Amino acid sequence: MKRSLALVSLLTALVTLAAPARSLPLPIEASVGIGADAAYAMIQFSDEAVFLFEVLFDGSTTGIDMIKALDVELAAFSAVIADFGFGEFVDGLTYAGHSDIGFVAPDGYWSYWIRDSESDPWSFSPVGAADRVVVAGNFDGWRYPDVGPPVPEPATAVLVAGGLVVLARRGSGRYGFRSSA
Repeated sequence: MKRSLALVSLLTALVTLAAPARSLPLPIEASVGIGADAAYAMIQFSDEAVFLFEVLFDGSTTGIDMIKALDVELAAFSAVIADFGFGEFVDGLTYAGHSDIGFVAPDGYWSYWIRDSESDPWSFSPVGAADRVVVAGNFDGWRYPDVGPPVPEPATAVLVAGGLVVLARRGSGRYGFRSSA
C-alpha cells in the first residue's frame, strides 16, 4: 500500500512538473484569431470592469493588431482607432456594456501597458501599440483613465495573501502571540 501510494505521488509530481504552468490573472473572456501562438489583451474600463482576451497568431503581431482582431471578431467589442499621421492609437473601447471613448483631461485616455509574461510586472509602454511587436506569451494592458496598470501585479497579490496568512496565524497563537479572547 505504501509503495503504490509513493508511486502515485511520484507520478503526480512528474506530470505536474512536465505540464506548463499557466495561471492567468483572470479567466479568458474570449479567444480570437488563428495561429499557433497566443498573447493576451487585458482591458480595464473606468467603471473597473476588467476583461482578459486571448489573441492567436503565427510568429508575431502588434498591439494595435490585437485590438483590431478583437474589433473584427467579437460582435460585442468595438474599437475607435485614431490616426493623426504619426501613428495609430486607441481612442475608445466598448465591450459588453462598458465603454470609454475620447480624451478627457488630465488622465482620461487609454493608457497602454505591457509585460513579457504573466509573472512580469506591468510597465508603461515606451512605444505605441502600432509599433509594439507582440510574441507568444506577451500581455498588453489597456486602462481608462490612466491611473496605473490594468490590474494588480501578481507580486502584490502574493504579498497581500501572505500578510493575511501571517495575521490569521498570529491570532491562533502559532507565532507565540495569543488572541485576547
